[in-house]
Amino acid sequence: KDTSAKASERQILKNAIQGISSGADLIDFINSKTKNKVYNQSAMYKSPLDNFNDFYNQVFEKETASKQNNSKVEKSYFEYKTENVDLSIPHDTVVHVENGHGLQLNEWADFFNNISTPTDIAISNKPRYDGSPLLLKYNINGKTYGAVIEFFENKKPILTTVFSDTEKKVSDWIKENSHSQAKNTSSVTAKGCLLYTSPSP
Repeated sequence: KDTSAKASERQILKNAIQGISSGADLIDFINSKTKNKVYNQSAMYKSPLDNFNDFYNQVFEKETASKQNNSKVEKSYFEYKTENVDLSIPHDTVVHVENGHGLQLNEWADFFNNISTPTDIAISNKPRYDGSPLLLKYNINGKTYGAVIEFFENKKPILTTVFSDTEKKVSDWIKENSHSQAKNTSSVTAKGCLLYTSPSP
């Protein structure tokens, strides 16, 4: 395992993300990193379910069955894809969001409906999957949400968490977890920022 090469790749990716200041920049960046490339396969399989609510319910059915049978959970990921957004939501993210933040399904729906229009974006130095995370803040229907989406060289972005809290707590969370020099303090319009272009066959 060439850790120095991986560190170099992460730094190049991070440097590129630091140049992002608009949704158009993000689209160009994602396309440049993914188009005509073969991306790494996930250890999890893609869920055949088309509806996130069904995937959410299946996650906890699997968790319950695993505890009852003392067996390993067969995990999958949900492919969330719209005209402007294409990302993966792993089984573990759903469990984490439920256990750690108690987000309700209607709040998930509100988040998805506004996912491409964050009010603030910042880069974090704290990846969960060895990628480059973006911290995002949203103001939705009188609530403030925080989310982390992690970007990679050769695979789709992954949603690693989403939560709802007070405006101050979400702002403080971004401040505490962001790379200070990379923070974008202006309002951000990011339609299409998470658009992923699949590699050509």
